Amino acid sequence: MKKINRRDFCTAALGTALVTQVSGLSAGTPLTTGKEDAPFIIDTNVSLGNWPFRTLKYAGAEKLGAKLKKHRITQAWAGHFDALFHKNIDAVNEALVNECNRFEKGFFQPFGTVNLAWPDWEETLRRCHENYKMKGVRIYPSYQTFNLTHPDFPRFLSEVTRRKMILQIVGDMDDSRNFHPIVNPRDYSLAPLVDMLQNEPNARVHLLYWNVRVSAKLLDDLMAKTRVMLDTARIESAGGVEALLEGNQNQRDRVFSFGGMEQTISEIPWSRAAKPVPADRLTFGSHAPFFPVENNLLKLFESELTLEQTRAIMEANARKLITT
Repeated sequence: MKKINRRDFCTAALGTALVTQVSGLSAGTPLTTGKEDAPFIIDTNVSLGNWPFRTLKYAGAEKLGAKLKKHRITQAWAGHFDALFHKNIDAVNEALVNECNRFEKGFFQPFGTVNLAWPDWEETLRRCHENYKMKGVRIYPSYQTFNLTHPDFPRFLSEVTRRKMILQIVGDMDDSRNFHPIVNPRDYSLAPLVDMLQNEPNARVHLLYWNVRVSAKLLDDLMAKTRVMLDTARIESAGGVEALLEGNQNQRDRVFSFGGMEQTISEIPWSRAAKPVPADRLTFGSHAPFFPVENNLLKLFESELTLEQTRAIMEANARKLITT
């Protein structure tokens, strides 16, 4: 299987300044090579608005959009930070649409939110679909005071599916070590998805920043029994994407740097005894501007991926998900 050319990938996707650091290329190397090996990218996990606990360098559609485009990102699926904290959800969704429209038409795809803990969530979902023409919605159970055992969740999932929308479920937004002292996001489990999705086989569910909440056993079940998709935002360790695709069976003694410590793959929680994850179940997600977009580009660069795997993760899987 053909491997993506390291120089072409780095030059086209990462940008000159970063390429100079990691590849030793000259500062004059062009950002685009014109070669078909250099893929375009759909970023399935970005956020607009302002994070209340620290200033983000690329906050807002104009700054973030310009930054993403420098790295060949042609579309970004955006939620809004206010969705985690505001009670007036429809106002947040309207603000998200308006912010997306501040940048080039169609670049940001708004993913509004629905909070099952508030009354009249059905009307909120209807407006997302019919008024704002959104392709999907994004929920944050740890911040929105409900979990997947909420009595309305099966009906919510069914209604999202009926409307042919994508449901993005955010596992986490930040490392627990960075939480503000007065903010303590709720714990919840993604395990109920396994049974629910067998009753909704046409549901398009996409997990973002999922790793901390998915054990190896749950990961195996999600891959075997559902069609759930995963993003790459929090896949950690050197070669982590490659390890996820290959599974644990042949790599138990391989050493990675994880959380500042050297560990074998079998010691990393989300990969312990995990079976291979198919490449067609992963999408590129940067979690920008919370994380630097270069961070997740480097995760793909440092993994030994085939050209087909790289194209699938960077663009093809997301495009299929949003157009199905």
